[in-house]
Amino acid sequence: VSLLDALGCVTHLSFGAEQADLALLQQAADLSLRQSEALRQGLAAGLPYAAAIQQAVSAADAEAGALLASPNNTLAVEYLRALAARGSRMQPLAVERKGGAHDSDTPADGLPSASYLRGLLAGGDAAACRPLMPEASFAVLEREIQSGAAPVTRSAADLAVLAHLRRLDVPPCFPFAAGTRGWRTVWRTRSVTTPAFPPSALPRRPGATRSRACGACCCARGSICRSPYRPSRNMSACSPSAGRVGRFCAA
Repeated sequence: VSLLDALGCVTHLSFGAEQADLALLQQAADLSLRQSEALRQGLAAGLPYAAAIQQAVSAADAEAGALLASPNNTLAVEYLRALAARGSRMQPLAVERKGGAHDSDTPADGLPSASYLRGLLAGGDAAACRPLMPEASFAVLEREIQSGAAPVTRSAADLAVLAHLRRLDVPPCFPFAAGTRGWRTVWRTRSVTTPAFPPSALPRRPGATRSRACGACCCARGSICRSPYRPSRNMSACSPSAGRVGRFCAA
């Protein structure tokens, strides 16, 4: 939402939701903003964010809270919260989600969830996807499978991703810098899809923040470190004088 709003040329934000009644979704978003203290208490008690915000909204309005039992409604409310927080002029446009529910393992009215289709592909049953997809889309999928380019699964990409991470030469403030927990995980793990590999849990240098635009690490001095992808391990300082960092990301 922030990126789209910053462009200055986007007039509408369209999103799917199980309940496409924008007035109800907006009501839930407004209540969630007023129930910020209840939301904080729920999070402090260990509730997942979705459960915490539903509990907070339900305390003020049961009907509005019931909307948040559906994942895409919750996401829609988050979009509306973000628009309100930024004072954005973008107009929200809710589109009703039909067919299989989010992560459903059963198609509804001939419409499957994306996760159901991915499961069929991962299991090698691409033919079962045919009646559940537009013919043109299946033709593209079939062509890519025959060429060996599909399906692309996370497990199939493990070796390539790990090989790339292991040869990165990055500044010390980057999560995968030598000696950090992230670096040790990269060298010990056999898969980037294991629970032991969440990038959000990796430590960062004190005073540094992650840049959402490019994934780089913003040092306390304000410069943005960028990995040069060159095979060297002797970078000991995060400074423009190293010739590899200190450049601001154009993103």
